[in-house]
Amino acid sequence: MDEQGFEQYREALAELAAYLHKITSLIVLVSFVGYGLAGWFVYKDRVIEAIITASVSYVFFRLFRQISLFVVRRIAVMKGNLFPAMEWLDEQIAQHGTQAVIGEIDRRLFTRD
Repeated sequence: MDEQGFEQYREALAELAAYLHKITSLIVLVSFVGYGLAGWFVYKDRVIEAIITASVSYVFFRLFRQISLFVVRRIAVMKGNLFPAMEWLDEQIAQHGTQAVIGEIDRRLFTRD
């Protein structure tokens, strides 16, 4: 990961990472509520609704990383000051992969050495 870019955008990346984690947590919560709703549909003998609800919840959960990054990109555009950091982050993700970049940013920003 580009050290100079990381240090240049450190504060903005911290804000973006915080948004990313909030959105990801919300997506996980909504997905598992969907699974619970699907279980309730099964209990009420509404199997078709259960299958649809569980399927939508599964797809939503599987796409959490892409959805959360999409929302964070929109936030960065709306809050102009975060946009350069988001562009840098997108470049790093393209080069190194989402999981590696977000993991490294979390490690650098949110762990104590």
